[in-house]
Amino acid sequence: MTDMLTAKDMQNLLQVDRSTIYRMAEAGRLPAIKVGKQWRFPSDQVDQWFSRKTASTAPPPLPTDDPDPATDLADLLPLDCVQLIQDTFADLLGVMLVVTHL
Repeated sequence: MTDMLTAKDMQNLLQVDRSTIYRMAEAGRLPAIKVGKQWRFPSDQVDQWFSRKTASTAPPPLPTDDPDPATDLADLLPLDCVQLIQDTFADLLGVMLVVTHL
């Protein structure tokens, strides 16, 4: 027989509120079995679920050191558009902005 975790165990494991555990169990987002009025969580299925979740949330790739010329803002936006954006933000902030290209 597989070991079963309680809602309190799941709360400690996932670091979320117990009501969140119950909502996830009812929605089928957690492997869970309802025993009477209580939820129980099969530990082997929880381990598999947790492994899948952590594997699917890989960190985003790091930016490269050399800039991509295609993403240079000066090439992407026309000067008139940049000036309009600058003026709009200056009006909203109540400041005067001066942009120089050195």
